[in-house]
Amino acid sequence: MLAKASLLAFAAALSAAPAAAIEHCEPRRNVTCVVDGATVWLQGELFRFQGYDVPRLKGDLCGGDEEAALGKKAADRLLKILKSGDLFMTRLGEDSNGKKFARLFVSGRDVGEILVAEGLARKAPDGRKFWCD
Repeated sequence: MLAKASLLAFAAALSAAPAAAIEHCEPRRNVTCVVDGATVWLQGELFRFQGYDVPRLKGDLCGGDEEAALGKKAADRLLKILKSGDLFMTRLGEDSNGKKFARLFVSGRDVGEILVAEGLARKAPDGRKFWCD
């Protein structure tokens, strides 16, 4: 039941913001948008997708400009996936700050696995942060 409710909420959020309207955004902007390759805002709710980790776009960058560039590629790829349709999301809980955790699937495939296979992410929690090397 939780997965079905999540799917309906996710579909509603994407319907409210047509695919062409979904864009990149800053971490504190609560519209439907992509923060980075693993984090999105969906109608005022912040979701962090689980099972993978992506390079940071800014802040404490262990890999410098190359990490930021790879982080941008991961965010761009997630944005493209969100615009592709045929998505399914399963909620996994939330932290004390209200950030929700979820898994995102496109055409039955875990988005994290796609990004890892494309060299844009690492498996979490124990994959190597190759962008720091």
